[in-house]
Amino acid sequence: MTTMTRTERPSVRQLLPPPPATVGRGWEPGWIGGLLVLLGIGLAIWWGVATYVGMVDDLQRLRRVQIPSTQVVTLDEGTQILSVENDRLATFSDLRFSVVGPDGASVPVDPYEGDLRYDVPDQPGRVGRAVATFDTGSPGRYSVRVDGRAATGAILAIGEDASRAALPGILGAMTLMAASLVGGAILLGLRLTRWGDGR
Repeated sequence: MTTMTRTERPSVRQLLPPPPATVGRGWEPGWIGGLLVLLGIGLAIWWGVATYVGMVDDLQRLRRVQIPSTQVVTLDEGTQILSVENDRLATFSDLRFSVVGPDGASVPVDPYEGDLRYDVPDQPGRVGRAVATFDTGSPGRYSVRVDGRAATGAILAIGEDASRAALPGILGAMTLMAASLVGGAILLGLRLTRWGDGR
């Protein structure tokens, strides 16, 4: 009795050599997202620092006069703030202000409503406190007079509200930082989920 043996021919897939192993996965979307998060955080920090530096520059450019005194200062159009700069614990009282515009007319001066304070640049221990405000209808030379009693070394600073000009930059930097952190948390959560699934 003759026994017949059937030999299967190998398939083409079996004859081909195995593909070479790949090193790494290249630029996955997760890595790109992580780089974008880091870029957003860096931009937010830069934006915040630039805004702070700009605000300090605005404070340094305030016009400053002695108390008491009468000085003529050149001001731009807009709302001007009168602030008293002195030692942090110093007090002042009974200050009176009067302002005359370029046309010789008296400019109304109103008490400042609220609590606006700032650290005087390059003078540790000294703070400025907003006490009054007035509006300049046009740019020009204004005569500012201040009378009253204040601590020795007190200075009257005149100019626009530096914090108001810096507010958009501060809010923008905070929004960008928050969005970057939220995006980073989402990417981290997705990455942990993939690791848990063994991918």
